[in-house]
Amino acid sequence: MDVLWIFLSLIAWGDPGEDLGQISACDGGSGEACRLLAEALLAEGASERRARAIDLFGRACEYADAESCLYLAQGYHRGDGLPLDFARSATFHSKACELGESDACREVADLHTSGSLGSPDPVAAQVWYRLGCDLGDPPSCTAAAMGMERGDSGAVDPQATMSLLTRACEGGHAEGCVRLAARVRDVQRDRRAAVQWFHRGCELGSEVACRESGLALLRGRLRDTEAAARALSTACAGNDPVACEALARLHRKTDRDVAHHAAQRGCAMGHDPSCRLVKRTAPPSD
Repeated sequence: MDVLWIFLSLIAWGDPGEDLGQISACDGGSGEACRLLAEALLAEGASERRARAIDLFGRACEYADAESCLYLAQGYHRGDGLPLDFARSATFHSKACELGESDACREVADLHTSGSLGSPDPVAAQVWYRLGCDLGDPPSCTAAAMGMERGDSGAVDPQATMSLLTRACEGGHAEGCVRLAARVRDVQRDRRAAVQWFHRGCELGSEVACRESGLALLRGRLRDTEAAARALSTACAGNDPVACEALARLHRKTDRDVAHHAAQRGCAMGHDPSCRLVKRTAPPSD
């Protein structure tokens, strides 16, 4: 490394004494110090300094600085200041994953899934999704569950699929909750437990989960019209036309204003059943 060049280029940016200490630390194998120097060079904006910064990020990654690995991985993935290069992106994402960045594992898996590294490789993808899940990335758990259900890495394993979806939902991934709830409802035939998982997905922001929770709460022994109305209202506000229709039907005889607004909203999304309810729920004319 050209220590004098970097030192002189950083004098105007900050405290030369501090920068010299970072240069020394970087030369001594500190990934964090190399990254800080790289960030300082980037802040200057000159193209020549950017090239030096990229070299420093590379050295920082070699020294196990996960943030630097992610910077390079994302740059190569998007072509942001670096050439678009999925193979290099995978290399740096892999390194970040090995350093404990769970979402980086998912990025490698996605590249294998999409075929960006050649032909789609679901077996390799499944390995990276499972690693991401084990490191605490809930979306990776959902993706691994779907791969397990398809048999991407061998035999189909329904029990392992359910376990992975449970980890995804409990970890805060709404899609995992929706998929888990659907399987609990349709495979295990446990509607009460399914509603609980749909409710969790609804809390996490899934309109589908809110809709399914609301619809389930309108049926049979689970019937709870107040809870159903809350769930359907949330889903309708999130632009789920089926939920708007259900909400309009629920309030048609008790609150025509709410019913009419819901029907109008569903109709505006091109949902014919909601459109047919617009006139039926309209407040009486004077």
